[in-house]
Amino acid sequence: MGRCDRSRECQILEQTSSIPKRAIRSILNAYPEALLLPRGGCSTNRDLPIHTACQYQTSSDVLEELLRIYPITSIKRTKWKRTPLLLLWESRPKDYRNNTLFWNKFLIL
Repeated sequence: MGRCDRSRECQILEQTSSIPKRAIRSILNAYPEALLLPRGGCSTNRDLPIHTACQYQTSSDVLEELLRIYPITSIKRTKWKRTPLLLLWESRPKDYRNNTLFWNKFLIL
């Protein structure tokens, strides 16, 4: 398979913040098994959608929806033994100490 296009993934996840929560819920309800599928060309890392969402700091609403159907994914590890929480921490914003949006995501996980 091809290389991962991280910039494309990042663009998609940045756009999810403007997608209504009900639209995301409808997509996930239609195909919930997608939450258990590793990412396309990078499946060797075993990154699930929750890992990618945490790595690219997607919105709290998206995290809630990803965990609503399969909460067990919050503790699943990548090939490199990273949990979603660790990925969220590793990609934290520079202003994380005073960033309530970041800490809210932390609590969701």
